[in-house]
Amino acid sequence: MRMLSDLLLFDAHCDTVTRLSLNGLKSGNFNQEPHNSIGILFQLAASGRRRIMQAFALCMHPFWIPGKLPSQVSPEDLVSVYFTFLEQAGDHARHCTSRSEAKQAWTDGKIACFLTIEGLGEAAGTSIERIIRLYELGVRWAGPVWNHNNSIAAGVDPDQEDGGLTAFGKTAVDEMERLGMGIDVSHMSDKSFWDCLERIRKRGLLLASHSNARALCGHRRNLTDAQIRAVSAAGGVIGITFHRPFLNNHSANASISDILAHIDHIAAVGGIQCVGIGSDFDGTDELACGIRDASDLPLLVEQLLQHNYSEEDIRLILGGNWLRIFSECRM
Repeated sequence: MRMLSDLLLFDAHCDTVTRLSLNGLKSGNFNQEPHNSIGILFQLAASGRRRIMQAFALCMHPFWIPGKLPSQVSPEDLVSVYFTFLEQAGDHARHCTSRSEAKQAWTDGKIACFLTIEGLGEAAGTSIERIIRLYELGVRWAGPVWNHNNSIAAGVDPDQEDGGLTAFGKTAVDEMERLGMGIDVSHMSDKSFWDCLERIRKRGLLLASHSNARALCGHRRNLTDAQIRAVSAAGGVIGITFHRPFLNNHSANASISDILAHIDHIAAVGGIQCVGIGSDFDGTDELACGIRDASDLPLLVEQLLQHNYSEEDIRLILGGNWLRIFSECRM
């Protein structure tokens, strides 16, 4: 397999912290199940992928797996799981809140890790102070909703009314922009998406951490071409997710070729500068055929080269575009 020197692999979304919470981190078996365990990522680094960055989502949707994730779970609980996870990983990873910290982590031979949130409305309620506190804890971008409506916005759940941003949600988005907290529109309803776009003035804060193209797969979680163009125009990035039901309309056979098709489409519609990777490792048991875990991420390099992407384009898709966004996440 052809290797690109000093290639940055930057994955914008995984649900590893939630899976560890469900399985019981105290068992000490944190490396047994997650698709992108620190052990696997470090193996990549040791094999020549010296620059790796992983976003770890704090998933605040208590009914995601009914009866398993308690409704009283707090973001602080999940932050604690995350830091215990890194501690158990030994000297392999480092929590980062800025580009300079990430660069130092890579220099020191470590994986750069950072925090995001899925379901900011559940985490913050109607408290701006809670949003500020989450930023202080290290959260650098946040999705206002998971699939269900909350205090901030409407989600993609078709059984709920699409009211867009709430009154508090507009204030929350304004505060996120002030903080420099990236605003993740994955899981948002169409109206919520456009309401967010209307309020955001700073370039590079609007993103979709794990969404594909609705033109290729009609799932509501995917973005329309108009939305893709809007994210691109706002200086944002869209992370291609490996979840089979979001890759094609016959999800059982979705594969790496479908991942490439979504990359092709989003690049054609929005430009190469708005394409990234948002795997959804540990958030799905339906990964694209040919992708087993994070150790298969380098396969995308070979596939993109065969797809006639230039080395410069591959560097942008697999890491450079997301690093640009991460660099904007500051006051």
